[in-house]
Amino acid sequence: MVDKSDKSYWSFNPQLPTVTGFLGALTFTALILIMQFPSEIQFSEILISITATVSFLFIMATLGGAIDQRNSHLITDQFMGVVSVCYVLGIFGMFAILPLLLFSFSVIGTIVLIIIEIITLIFYFRHSPKVSLNDS
Repeated sequence: MVDKSDKSYWSFNPQLPTVTGFLGALTFTALILIMQFPSEIQFSEILISITATVSFLFIMATLGGAIDQRNSHLITDQFMGVVSVCYVLGIFGMFAILPLLLFSFSVIGTIVLIIIEIITLIFYFRHSPKVSLNDS
């Protein structure tokens, strides 16, 4: 069981704003490149939409992580839940973007990347701590 009254339960790793900021900037750069050359990339409309959403999610997670580190006494459980959802959806969005970007250049590479992503998700969910929402 996890003690949810402990603020460290909701606190992020100090490197999280740096990582999410980097991933947000990376996806924003990919968005600009996709918009510059839409005719050369298959699924460009879908890719632009997903990339813009993922960039937004990572930037929101970065801001949330920065606020958490500076004003931890102002943070509510709902706020940290929203920041966590932004981060997780951003990661899953990156898993969607990468194969779509690679598909225009190499179908075999896309298949290999999807297999690597599936293996990564299996290991992540197998070794992640089990937290029940009903624990009190």
